[in-house]
Amino acid sequence: MPVVQTPADEKPLALMHQMAALHAGVGLLEMTKHEFLDKNFRKERTTFADGTTVTVDWDANTFAVSPELTTPK
Repeated sequence: MPVVQTPADEKPLALMHQMAALHAGVGLLEMTKHEFLDKNFRKERTTFADGTTVTVDWDANTFAVSPELTTPK
């Protein structure tokens, strides 16, 4: 059966690139801190040994990485 290539949806692809860049940067680093930022445990922040922080809001379905990631095109 032939493989049919279809255009990729850009949003999931961009998220995959961001997560790959994050993993490349902190995947082998120690997690130095994890904290819940609200009483319902729906917002959390993780800090890694190099100072990178990842903040997630599960209610808003958002995340922020600081410093900002550099993703290859």
